[in-house]
Amino acid sequence: MAVRERPLHVLLVEDEESVRRAFVRALSADGIVVDEAGSAESGLGFTHRTSYDIIVLDMTLPGHDGVWFIEAVRANGVETPIIVSSGRGGDADVERALEMGADEYVIKPVSATTLSARVRALARRTARSNTKASVADLQLNPESHTASGGRGTTSLTAKEFALLSLFVERPRRVMSRDELLKAVWGYTFDPETSVVDVAMHRLRQKLAKVTDQVSIESRRGAGFILVPSAAGGPAQDRPSRA
Repeated sequence: MAVRERPLHVLLVEDEESVRRAFVRALSADGIVVDEAGSAESGLGFTHRTSYDIIVLDMTLPGHDGVWFIEAVRANGVETPIIVSSGRGGDADVERALEMGADEYVIKPVSATTLSARVRALARRTARSNTKASVADLQLNPESHTASGGRGTTSLTAKEFALLSLFVERPRRVMSRDELLKAVWGYTFDPETSVVDVAMHRLRQKLAKVTDQVSIESRRGAGFILVPSAAGGPAQDRPSRA
């Protein structure tokens, strides 16, 4: 088994000092290097100076909130995986965070040791997706987190890249929502959640922009499947609860 050459480097953006201290202690005890920020603005400044493996972000911050931070870092081309932590546990909040470019969502209160485990699990899944793969004219580049095809190239978030990598590795195989949740998110949400559909909607839109040879289709009652396609077309533009 390969040994990681350097420790994980995490940016923690959390305004509650007691929570931040607990998270830092747990992460540091696991050998993770942590930079701390108490606001979205200061956290954004850290991303201008340093490249991180994972960002842990509180949604409720003084001044600008977590959504502002996510939009800002993604607009700057930073594709670092983001774990959002928030006491707002509604499904709409999960979808909002993921729609803006977050990769995982944990509901407060969450223990510091659980958060540390989530950080390591996301880092492992990200590392596993860092392998070049292709099908038809579609090519995935793990270094730039992009997908390229005959129509051009598009940037993908860490979660989108992990999803598409999974489909490219297993073309013509139907994968259920449960499979995708376990393989890409690492755990299972409530069966009625639309987290997978939100992510798949965005991914299918991006895929249709770069290739007309490959598409991800829904199979009602079963899940999703990557298949050769004569056209990327409008069929990919609507999320479906297969």
